Amino acid sequence: MASRFTALKLSSGEAFLLETEHAGRRIAILVDSGKSKSGLAHPLCIAIRDQAPDVSHIDIAVCTHKDKDHSAGFATFADAWIRDGGTIGEFWLPGRWAINFPNLLVDQEAYLSDLVEGFHEALQSEHLDGSERLFDEKRPSTAARVRASYIDLIAKSELITDRQRGVEAREFEMFNPDAVEERRQRLATALGTEVARLAAYEIETGVQSESLVSGAKLNSHFYFWGAPVAFGRLQNLMETADEIAAIADSAVRNSIPIRWFDFDPFERGEAPRGGVWNVLTPLNSQELRSPPPREDTSAFKMMLFFSLHLSEQNVESLVFLRPETKTEPAVLFLGDSRLAFGVDKPEKNFNLPKTLIPSRALLATAPHHGSRVNDRAYDVLNAWLGAAPAPPPLYVRNGGQWNQTLAKFLNTTDRACVHCWNCEQRKVRARVIVVTTSNGAWDWSGQKSLCLQP
Repeated sequence: MASRFTALKLSSGEAFLLETEHAGRRIAILVDSGKSKSGLAHPLCIAIRDQAPDVSHIDIAVCTHKDKDHSAGFATFADAWIRDGGTIGEFWLPGRWAINFPNLLVDQEAYLSDLVEGFHEALQSEHLDGSERLFDEKRPSTAARVRASYIDLIAKSELITDRQRGVEAREFEMFNPDAVEERRQRLATALGTEVARLAAYEIETGVQSESLVSGAKLNSHFYFWGAPVAFGRLQNLMETADEIAAIADSAVRNSIPIRWFDFDPFERGEAPRGGVWNVLTPLNSQELRSPPPREDTSAFKMMLFFSLHLSEQNVESLVFLRPETKTEPAVLFLGDSRLAFGVDKPEKNFNLPKTLIPSRALLATAPHHGSRVNDRAYDVLNAWLGAAPAPPPLYVRNGGQWNQTLAKFLNTTDRACVHCWNCEQRKVRARVIVVTTSNGAWDWSGQKSLCLQP
């Protein structure tokens, strides 16, 4: 069975769909969700139905990181997809979010109390210089200082232990719509709670949990802070919490198991682990067994603050590889990663596993929609592939803004864009990019005319 890669055409945001095979079975992998618009038919559902009409079951739905053009669509996607007759096997989500559960779902008042205390502790802590200047957006080093502080804190904490992280790659788990209890047990474990509590949560709160950014809650918890910049940042945290709660909430309603993939062990020098062998493997994260248990300590509460404050950093964008097999070529989903550490600017390159270097040309998603700020990724990827050596990759670009600046993306030999605002000499209508395989390699012949070549 040939593989098919589709860069889904959306009005806003990025989403990719890979249809491939494993052990004689067709598998569909969705990576990112674009943005969604409330009150309208879900754009992602429409795009999949129109552009990949044979797909009714998505085995793995991946969210690479918290950024609206990658993650916002997931909040309502599962409900809309399943309502239309589709099914979903698993959600793969950033491990940074895991510490927020289960309280974010089952006891929001306690969660808010912990988060506010964590925010206060962070401002007063030696880790952050005890200053509200942490939130001065004119200081470019702020993000880097916060990351360094978090790494220092988590290194000294026993909250993340070997019990929570370090899952080895496993065999592919077939979706069984009748195995509801088994799926709910896996979901409960991922959320750090029990199946019975999930059921109670559904009965008590209904379909839609109350927004954390409601005026009453903000006034009662945050009014006394006074400082506008700090207040605005707190509201940002609440919006982030709302979005990840909505994704987990939909997983509960639809009995979709969750797997968490944590960037932190990789940043501390540990090897990537987890995923599904020969199907989808992480390149810059480790799969968690379960979230760390809640502790009534300042360290735990500060980690809640850090988990939300850092979740939008592109350096943490998850990277996944569909490894090359005997019959099918590889696919690399880069999200917004530049394959290097460093928030304000790229620093040390990621150490990518040489055992996974493909022998045939791989298909890669253009990092950060091809933006020049992620140009380091092309150097890292070329160096990795050159160790084999392997052919240069084929790049597919999706999403982005009309005024985005491109640089090294324009020098790639083979590229194609859904929106060619930035690399064509004229305005070009958005189009669906579909690439299939032939004789075990990506057939790029139909894409040659889609972008101006260097």
